[in-house]
Amino acid sequence: GCGKHYIKEEELEKMILSFIGSLDLSRLKISGSLKASFEEYRRIASQVLYKQNIDTGDNINIRSYSKYLFEEGSGSEKREFIRGLGITLFLYNKKIYPYTLKTNKENNYI
Repeated sequence: GCGKHYIKEEELEKMILSFIGSLDLSRLKISGSLKASFEEYRRIASQVLYKQNIDTGDNINIRSYSKYLFEEGSGSEKREFIRGLGITLFLYNKKIYPYTLKTNKENNYI
């Protein structure tokens, strides 16, 4: 074989969601289009939950939006979300790494 490792789409999506969960989102430069789509999601989700007398608190955030997108969104919506985070990711040995990987790999992968 050529030494290439394959990964199922569902497994990759779970890894991406885990990676997003580990990020300090306050330090990211999220794109304007991602902010706009997130605000639309938050507006609609808040309205739906309000009509059902459910207090949303701080539960509608970019992480819940990412989970929603990776469960319900199209492939292009998922790609746009990842691009909108402003982080280049790569996959190596079935692990996701940010492009700014340091030499100490033990602490920089998910």
